[in-house]
Amino acid sequence: RFFIEDDERAGAPPVVVIADDVWRSRFASDQQVIGRRVQVEGVFHTVTGVMPPGFAFPVRDEYWTPLRDADRERVTVFARLAPGATLERAGAEVEALI
Repeated sequence: RFFIEDDERAGAPPVVVIADDVWRSRFASDQQVIGRRVQVEGVFHTVTGVMPPGFAFPVRDEYWTPLRDADRERVTVFARLAPGATLERAGAEVEALI
């Protein structure tokens, strides 16, 4: 699975989703990696999922962790506007997300 709302709550147990190439290279494609505790930046996280092969958004990262309230001020958002969309509308949608 990817993240659920409870993963973002303050005090929630740390979870991580890993990249497919990390799963293949560091965990030998072990399907038992889900539920395993791994260390990320000095903190143990439970692996909840593996991204599909080739997933690279916004860049080719190795892992993803949920956005917690304390992290929200450090968020940088970039996007491409859909045809006919306005910057003001896009900004309002981003504000609603964070």
